[in-house]
Formats: sequence, structure tokens, C-alpha cells
Amino acid sequence: MSWAVWITGRPATLATAMAVEAAARLGSRGESAVILHREDVQKLLVRKAPLAEEQRDLLDGALAYVAATLADSGLPVIIAAPDWPRKWGDLARAVIPRFAEVRLASAGEAPAAPQPELLINPVEQEMGEAAGALVELVRGRFLSGAPLPPTRSLGEEALRRWMLPPDTAEQKEIGRRALAYAAELLGEAETRRRRASARSSRERERMVDTQIAARGVRDPSVLEAMRRVRREDFLPDCLVPDAYQDEPLSLGEGQTISQPYVVAAMTAALRLKPGDRVLEIGTGSGYAAAVLAVIAAEVYTVERIASLAQAARHRLAELGYANAHVRCGDGTLGWPERAPFDAIVVTAGGPDVPPSLLQQLAVGGRLVMPVGSTPRFQRLVRVVRTGHATFDREELEEVAFVPLIGAEGWPEPPIS
Repeated sequence: MSWAVWITGRPATLATAMAVEAAARLGSRGESAVILHREDVQKLLVRKAPLAEEQRDLLDGALAYVAATLADSGLPVIIAAPDWPRKWGDLARAVIPRFAEVRLASAGEAPAAPQPELLINPVEQEMGEAAGALVELVRGRFLSGAPLPPTRSLGEEALRRWMLPPDTAEQKEIGRRALAYAAELLGEAETRRRRASARSSRERERMVDTQIAARGVRDPSVLEAMRRVRREDFLPDCLVPDAYQDEPLSLGEGQTISQPYVVAAMTAALRLKPGDRVLEIGTGSGYAAAVLAVIAAEVYTVERIASLAQAARHRLAELGYANAHVRCGDGTLGWPERAPFDAIVVTAGGPDVPPSLLQQLAVGGRLVMPVGSTPRFQRLVRVVRTGHATFDREELEEVAFVPLIGAEGWPEPPIS
């Protein structure tokens, strides 16, 4: 997911150190970023100093072009450019969907407009603290799954003419070097992406072989879906290195992404067919919904926590799961407007199967859900609707899920 952060203000040494430290911290969490130093770009594109005013403007336009090109290609960028004129920063903000300014300014300095997304006091905040604040800005603003803000739509040619005007031989040469530099950075990023993708593919294959198939899941459509869906795409960036561990992982808000084996086992227990319409209760990050969407015709998934529902909706759409539909609401009441469903899966444990869900199950449909007398420990049950008012029920394996909160589940826990 691409974004761009511009570090402006003084001192320049802190801007550079912040950029390097923040990129390293993001990299350790599985989120890479390219650092564009204004001085380095100058050496590559202009190759002489001091610069005349016209040359400085060419350089700054080229920096904007490189940043916008990288972001447009899906590559996150940190621009360490304290002396970058505001007109170019404003232009970058206009054409880069996820853009933020981090401004270095000591207490008492006259506030400049517009207000930055993050203000750092270089006198009071050490470099490590400042870099940590930058990382939190990126995670909260760009990596949370929030929808993109509106931006100006520009084609490649228009962007190039705007930022790299070819009026003189010198402008043309700087433009040529800027194009080559952007292409070089994108090529390096693509090489890293391919290596990471190959590593991820190997880890998924190993996960399916050792964690899922070896434990008894045999449905070919489920095994193929587990191979296709990248679990790391549904995790906070800090947990990406643990994506294929055989364990549930925290999503925040007291919720988890289920253990891969459990996702596969519950999906297999649904006995899905390609034309099925599926209801999922407990969207979480959207990972299980994506697995279901690979197999079934339509997936309707309900999440009670608004921030998770919004993030999952955006993530599923961005990843191309157009047949997965997300609603924020009380999952124990289902999605009656879209009923009946051929299959219903509940990814939270309730005291019993909610009556509303049973009524939304088609005749011949299957429901799989954790049920238990306590909110944290359950046994999977499978219910098959055999007639208008008849159901067959069987118990499967023991599990431990977060509680199913709602009108027909467990009550909302008291606020401590």
C-alpha cells in the first residue's frame, strides 16, 4: 500500500536521521519504504553546485515527479527534504492519495500554514522518539485500511509535463535522468517484491502441507483457497513476519485473526459448492471472508466493530474480492435481507446457535459455529437444515474463540 511522507523544517540532519530510522522500523514490520533525500537527488540529476534559481526549481519538480511516480506504482516514500519549496509539497499532496507532512519546529516558532499532520519539536524530542511518532503516523493514517481520500487524476504524460517541463536542453536532460532514476528505484523494488512473493508462496505451501492437510483437511477447494489467499495482506504490518505461524494473531479491539488450520477446518465443514451463497459472522480482518470468496459465489460478512468492518471492506475491495460484501452490525441477527444462505459460519463463540441464523439458513444449508457454556471455550457444532422446522446437529472439535457479542449471543462486557 503506497503513501508518501514529507519531512520538512530544520535541522536537516534530524530529518535525514528520522527518515532512516523510521524506514528501518517499518522494514522490520514488513512495510518497506524508499527514502528520497533532496541532496542525493540533486547529485544524481543536476550534478553541479551551486544551483541557479531555475535549476533549483527543476530539481524540486523532478523530486516531486519521482515521489509521485513511486507512490503511483505502489511504493511508499519518505521525502527528507527540509528545503523543498511548499508549492512542490502541495503539488505532491494533490496527486498522491496518501500524503502527510511531518514538520520540525521548535516551540515559539511562528506556525506555518497549512498545519502538518505531525509536528516534531527538535529541541524536546530525541531522534528515536521522533522516528517512532512518524511510524505511528504511517500506521494509523495509511496502514489501517481507511479509504483513500480524493485526489487529482493525472495521466503519466500530464504528470511528466507538469513536473518536468522540456523547454530547454538542460530541462530535458534533468527530466531524462529523473525518469531513469524513478525506473531504477521501481526496478529494485520489483526485485524485492518478487523475492518476498516467492518466499510468501513457499510459506503458504508449507502451511497448507504441514498445518492443514497433515491434520486431516482434504477438501481440494479449501486447500487451493488457503494457497491462494495471502494471510499477510490481512495483518497489521508488525505481524507480517508471523503470517504463517500456526496460531491466531491479534487484530486489536480485542479481536483475533484465526489460526490457519481453524479457518480451513471450519470452511471444509461447510461443504461449500461453487454456486453457494455464504454468510459469515465476525469479519475481523477479512481473511476468512477472502478464503470463502475464492470458493463460493457470494459472501456476506457481518462485523460488529465499525473500525474493523471499514478496514475489511476496503481491504477486500482493494485485493479484488468483489464477491465479498461487508456490513457493520449485530452478527447474531444475521443479514436477513440477503437470506436464505446455503452456508453460515460464525467465527466467535456463543452460548448457543442464534435462532435468527437458523431461520436464515436455506433448507439443505449448513451452519458451523463454536458453542460453549463459557465465553472463551467452545466446541464446533455443525447444523444442517433438513426441513422448514427441522435441523440435524453434530459436534465437531474443541476450539477457543472470542465471545459472540449481540442480542442473541453473550452480553456486551461492562466497561472497566
